[in-house]
Amino acid sequence: MDLKTIDKEYLLGTYAKNYINFVKGENSVLFDDAGKDYIDFGSGIAVCSIGHGNKVLSDAVAKQMEKITHISNLFVIEPQAKLAQRLVELSGYDMKELKQMKQR
Repeated sequence: MDLKTIDKEYLLGTYAKNYINFVKGENSVLFDDAGKDYIDFGSGIAVCSIGHGNKVLSDAVAKQMEKITHISNLFVIEPQAKLAQRLVELSGYDMKELKQMKQR
């Protein structure tokens, strides 16, 4: 069976699909199984588009995966809290204002 047939037979057809089989990515470019290149303007739900094949990123992810893969948001997550702090400080965003709006 070809990939399109397998996909249609075994996956729930939640979304309409374009049957391009991406096999490789480099930064913002994806390549299909025929070698054609595409600029990747898409991203998944709750996923930011950070490019493909980035060695620095994959090394950082692999290093983290050796420690902990996932922690529920029901617990404090140190890297998450520190990243949020850095983003707020760099952006100058006023978190107190947002929290007050949520309480209204």
